[in-house]
Amino acid sequence: KIVTISEGLNNLYTSLGAKEENILTAPDGADIDRFDLDISRESARSEVGLPKDKKIVLYKGSLIPWKGAGTLADSSKYINHKDVEIVFIGGTEEDVVNFKKDYGNDKRLSIRGNRPRKETPIYQKSADILVIPNSAKEDISKLYTSPMKLFGYMAGGVPIVASDLPSIREILGESDAYFFTPDDAKSLAGAIDQVFSNYDEAQTRADRSLEK
Repeated sequence: KIVTISEGLNNLYTSLGAKEENILTAPDGADIDRFDLDISRESARSEVGLPKDKKIVLYKGSLIPWKGAGTLADSSKYINHKDVEIVFIGGTEEDVVNFKKDYGNDKRLSIRGNRPRKETPIYQKSADILVIPNSAKEDISKLYTSPMKLFGYMAGGVPIVASDLPSIREILGESDAYFFTPDDAKSLAGAIDQVFSNYDEAQTRADRSLEK
């Protein structure tokens, strides 16, 4: 018997000869009570020290290349909406140092490194948009992963912008998220601008995502 976290892995194992009836696909998940906090965006920002006069775009997680954090950082120069701050939390000490070398001079970015786990839901509630910028360059990202951050994002009820990948499309669709071309900073910036241009619709999609 085999348990996989994605249909992509299910397809891989069946292609290698495993019997489909012996495979159960069980995607990752999240504790809604942990992420769907009864706290205002303003209060959340006060707790984690983020500005209240900015539009906050948040990425949480690893800074390894296939996670796509660099694509989000590169999108900064193409976002048309003013007063946007892109916040990064997570990454090993070494990765954070290297990320700051590459992007630390961009005034629209706030690179905060690894934060205590208890702060993650508060950071999410402080944000206007949550981003999953996974790369399409590696199969683990494109086909096989079931991103923990995706389910944590969904459980927080904040609008999601995600790479248009099979691994993400297994879970989310056009009715509950916004998609962009993977590894394309301009496309990502366009999706972010789209959310800010019609935030009521974006919040409706976020509510559907939370329900899902």
